[in-house]
Amino acid sequence: MRPDASDPPSPPVVVRRIATATAVAALAAFAYEWLSTGSGDWKLVALAGLVLTLTDVFATILGMAGTALSRIFHGSAITPDRAEGLVGRVRAKYPDAPELQGVDRLA
Repeated sequence: MRPDASDPPSPPVVVRRIATATAVAALAAFAYEWLSTGSGDWKLVALAGLVLTLTDVFATILGMAGTALSRIFHGSAITPDRAEGLVGRVRAKYPDAPELQGVDRLA
């Protein structure tokens, strides 16, 4: 499947790709050092594990926060009647507001 330029990846996908690339680079550096000298810097392996673990932890936390926010906003869905009432109240309070120009044409 070819990526569609008009549909870019979401920010969490980009962060996960960067974290994965960082972990792969750290593991590749460890492998190169270990194969060339017979010993490797284990901090590179730790870095790879830490980056992937933190990415998963933050993805889980943000995913849970996103679920909570979607429940909050889904519960307060704006209906056309509520929107008309809101526009009416704003128009009554600020009759010359430039932000309200063309609002009647949207219906």
